[in-house]
Amino acid sequence: MKLSLGTAQFGSNYGVKGGVKVEEGEVRKILRVCQSNGIESLDTATLYGDSEKILGLCNVENFNVVTKIPAISHTSSPTEMLEAHLAESLKRLGVKKLDGLLLHSSDDLMTKKGEMVFNALEKTKPRQVAKVGVSVYCPEVLQSILDRYPIDLVQIPYNPIDSRWDDLILTMAKL
Repeated sequence: MKLSLGTAQFGSNYGVKGGVKVEEGEVRKILRVCQSNGIESLDTATLYGDSEKILGLCNVENFNVVTKIPAISHTSSPTEMLEAHLAESLKRLGVKKLDGLLLHSSDDLMTKKGEMVFNALEKTKPRQVAKVGVSVYCPEVLQSILDRYPIDLVQIPYNPIDSRWDDLILTMAKL
């Protein structure tokens, strides 16, 4: 099993107990503990406040970094918006390539511009991004996306108590 460290709290007041933003010094300690315990993947996003910037200050080149870009299908040029967000994320993170780039909004693939957005994602591979995908909150939406696009990565809010995802996860595991 692979574990990934979520970094929303590194860049904004997020999480339990009122959501306190983690200070840079603590972020460095957390990253060292992760490395020494085999946690090699970091999950971040443009929408996580200063998270990408803080991670960039902490030198995350030895981690597999996956970031998410905000909704882009509503813009007149989703391709240009995706390229701009990606360039800024790479700069903030201080890396040349991401392990993964996800759309934060699954709606980006469900609109009329969905194919254009997916093609723009695919164009980032392999030079800037190893894998592309989407963050999804509903099994039916994920199934619809999987029926239309050959995505590499999926982020879902899974927990053992919520069985809505079980059948879809089992199906995907057999692929």
